[in-house]
Amino acid sequence: MKTRLVLAILAAAALLVTGCANPDPRISASQSSWARSDLFGQAATAEYFLAGVYGVADSANLPGCGTWCAAAQAMHQAQATVLTQPDPWGGFTEPTMSVLPDYGSEAAMLADLQRASSEVLAAAQAGLAGASAGPEALLWASLVATANASVTFANDQTAAMPALRPGAVVPSQIDVGTSADAASTALDNANAVVYVATVGAAQATTGDALKASLGHAISQAKADRTTLQAQLDAAGVTVPAPELSYPISAGVGSDDAVRASLAPYQSGLANGIVRLAGTMTGQDAVDIAMKADFTGATLTWWPGWG
Repeated sequence: MKTRLVLAILAAAALLVTGCANPDPRISASQSSWARSDLFGQAATAEYFLAGVYGVADSANLPGCGTWCAAAQAMHQAQATVLTQPDPWGGFTEPTMSVLPDYGSEAAMLADLQRASSEVLAAAQAGLAGASAGPEALLWASLVATANASVTFANDQTAAMPALRPGAVVPSQIDVGTSADAASTALDNANAVVYVATVGAAQATTGDALKASLGHAISQAKADRTTLQAQLDAAGVTVPAPELSYPISAGVGSDDAVRASLAPYQSGLANGIVRLAGTMTGQDAVDIAMKADFTGATLTWWPGWG
């Protein structure tokens, strides 16, 4: 076990060293400065280290890893690279490279995974708290969402994890819209989650485990609905009542069909909450971003960007 871990650590160390060697050619380094906030460097350093730990965990076949560890390694590596690339806002940051320890046991590796994922989340929260509303806040809100997923896995390798999918390169310009628009879109998806999950749970063909998961999805969506409605009330926005029904694209004739029908609405709700956080500032933005739950959904790197 120890020999395999050492080999995996060497491979991960090489990844950490080479991860920022190829900045996006569409962004000119000559137009950047060194004026970027230290929060970018701190977050990049944490992301690089977490990617390395995931690489070791995947190579050592940490129980529960499945396809998650390799996908999470790629996700955090990509995010670290973007955080250190020259960007259209005039920033450029050098991360502090870390050397992974020699894990002598799975318990030690898991402890470091928990610590590293928590540090990534803390760095993302700090970045979001200090960001300006708009593209910068949306960037950090996305990082909070992905870090939250890693914290979930680190604390419970049996938890249902979202599917991870690489998205497009972070665009240089994006209109995040208003808080009211973002909250209205997320609220509509929350109503759809409640409807589809309720219909799915009522089917005789739905398994007990999935029914329990659907119950959690309904409770979470209702809690999100309360939060989103409060946002809209504070803004003086009146939204239409929920639809009587929502499209169920794959039907509800089996567990897989129920999941497939529900997933787009769960993704829409989580991404909508991330986008809402991008319209906000300070601790308010952090509190909203922490509510983005991608369980049962597809988590695209940099969710909310497009």
